Amino acid sequence: HRRFRPCAPEATHLVRLVVVDSHAVALAIANRVNVLAADDDGVMPARLLRIYAADYFARTSKSPAEFADMKDLAPALAEFDLRLQADQPEAALAVLKTVHDPLCRWGYHLQAIERYRLLEGRFSDPYAEASRVGHAGMAFLRGQNRMKAIECFRRALSILASAPERSERDDEIIRWRSNMAVALRPYGRLSEVEQIFRTTLSATRSTSYQRKALTQLGLVYRLRGRHEEAITYTQEAMKLAEDGRDRHAVEVLCTTLGGHYLDLGDVARARTLFERALVLSSASRDGVDPAWRASHLHALGDAFFLVGNTPEALRRYNESLALVRTIGLSSNLSAV
Repeated sequence: HRRFRPCAPEATHLVRLVVVDSHAVALAIANRVNVLAADDDGVMPARLLRIYAADYFARTSKSPAEFADMKDLAPALAEFDLRLQADQPEAALAVLKTVHDPLCRWGYHLQAIERYRLLEGRFSDPYAEASRVGHAGMAFLRGQNRMKAIECFRRALSILASAPERSERDDEIIRWRSNMAVALRPYGRLSEVEQIFRTTLSATRSTSYQRKALTQLGLVYRLRGRHEEAITYTQEAMKLAEDGRDRHAVEVLCTTLGGHYLDLGDVARARTLFERALVLSSASRDGVDPAWRASHLHALGDAFFLVGNTPEALRRYNESLALVRTIGLSSNLSAV
């Protein structure tokens, strides 16, 4: 402050802003800011201070594969705030997308939604704006706010419809149309949902989109009471997930497939699949997804209840209840 008095208020604010877990981090930023502030006039513009601090957090952030809890996300979230304040919306969106999945997986979807809202009106590129709106829709969907999710997906598709041609345009349209179909399914619009996913299967070579389409077609046929066909589609999706060594997709599909077998009265096979899902959930390197683990426990409770094992059923329901209360998913809470 004595040496660079003109930038002192900004530096003080910055140091206060970037503290994550220790004063050492703040001190490191302050020292680096002071070094860079020593230009010809002894003044560094506020925007450059923020960019430099954001670059610091970019270098110290863990990779997405290493995220285990919210502490691991703190540097990335600090970088997002600084990029936003430094008027770097594209960089801020890129950072937010790297933490989107863990935020939603660990029950912090409202934090993700708020950050997407902060980026509203900051993009001239229609593809960036469509991505912002679509990812907000995914966060709403994870929080079970399906109407808001559908509104976001429709908005993203509308933006892309009038956007100039780019190589990624078709994939982006498939992505948001597929997510919209997922949100529409519980409202009984099964023919519309089926058409969207059949179109997806014929239009993409992406195994991820194909797996999602097959899974959703299985759920459509389950709602129609055609359980054998539902199982066939879900088994095809499971094969793609296993071939691609996607542990989380296999975990989710175990519970989905188990639900189909439970509908047919094959409780033993369903229970085996639910228990496999729980094992995969516990062993995940990405950390436990509380929403899905709650679903696995709920499904396993149903399996125990159907064979008259009420104590085990109650134990699983209570474990599921504790998880959904923690992450605040009201629809799951009502079901349990």
